[in-house]
Amino acid sequence: MGYDFNVRQESYSTFLHPDGLPEDTQPYVTNWGLILPGIITSKFELEVFKDYVQNISEKEASARPLPTIRQLGRIALNIDTGCWELPIYKDGLDVHPESNARHKAGQPRARYGSLMVKGANNKPTDHLAHRTMYRIMRGPILEGNHIDHLCRNPKCCYHRHLEDVSSQENTNRIYEARRRTRQDQINE
Repeated sequence: MGYDFNVRQESYSTFLHPDGLPEDTQPYVTNWGLILPGIITSKFELEVFKDYVQNISEKEASARPLPTIRQLGRIALNIDTGCWELPIYKDGLDVHPESNARHKAGQPRARYGSLMVKGANNKPTDHLAHRTMYRIMRGPILEGNHIDHLCRNPKCCYHRHLEDVSSQENTNRIYEARRRTRQDQINE
């Protein structure tokens, strides 16, 4: 299948924005041509989310799984891509994604940020930030499916940079993105 280049991620509804958002006037365009919401939309939505969490009533909060203000405070905005980035920890140290790719054989490696939110994590082991934020903002993930980082940034947990896809589709997209990036490098 590959990427659907016609679908704008701003159009997806969330509980904060039931009708979606207007298209980002300064989007982030990936190396392979996928148009994603950029820093303006990302920053606006993170601020709205923080404001919502800070001002929600106890009754409303009990009906919906939400991260705490402290957890949201750990999220950093990537000013180039608009990603919501959570630090990736391995043995208590912040690890860069580049170093994750070159780990020594047999050593555990951290690949994604971690975020535990009561009610959003189905299993105790399901603590990956991107899956947690997807569930909170967009709803359940289909059984056995993966969350594709459309931005190809494992630190990212911005729900508009994520999509629920099958395992096979996720693999196909990884190869397609690599192929398109290599093809563009050859053409330069």
